[in-house]
Amino acid sequence: MPGSERLDILPLWVLFIVLLLANLFLDECGFRAGRWRAERPQKESDSTMSAIVASELGLLAFMLAFSFGIVSSRFDLRRMTYLNEANAIKTAYLRAGMLPAAESAPIRDLLHDYVDVRIQLAKDLPTDQVLHRSEEIQEQLWTKAAAAAEHDTSSFPTELFIQSLNEIIDVHAMRVMASLENRMPLPSTIRIRGRPSRSSNQSTKSSTFMR
Repeated sequence: MPGSERLDILPLWVLFIVLLLANLFLDECGFRAGRWRAERPQKESDSTMSAIVASELGLLAFMLAFSFGIVSSRFDLRRMTYLNEANAIKTAYLRAGMLPAAESAPIRDLLHDYVDVRIQLAKDLPTDQVLHRSEEIQEQLWTKAAAAAEHDTSSFPTELFIQSLNEIIDVHAMRVMASLENRMPLPSTIRIRGRPSRSSNQSTKSSTFMR
């Protein structure tokens, strides 16, 4: 999602603190703006303010439900891709054992390296670096699989291993899509973050007029 990749360089605890401070700042701005408008000579009626507050809170509830729906489906998709990738790597590793020893050993070593690289996605290494290294190992595995197929074009174990390797590559593309591209649009996130300050603004004015 354009504009969302910049958030990947931030650890989760830093992002949490930034969002918390931003939310508190917006709430304070909404509160002060509401108090300032409440002190003006021309004031809105209580019925008008109540309708505005009700509509603001209703829209906020709708946007929160919409955002939770997106996040929930994305979480399920990511969990499924993790499971599919682990199964695909395990299957490829087992099928690599059916290849000749001269071809099986280096392929299994590359699969070990591939697993280590995939685990780095859960750590603090840059995402672009991890993805680049993953694709490099995929190319090396495919080169060795192609060499094994050329050595024996009628080998059934080689055919099975190539199918498993192709599944690893496909699941990698699905995981990239689920983790980096299937996100809530950044404008929607900003809109939701800005909505509480406006609701606080209207609520402050409403409570002031009712005094």
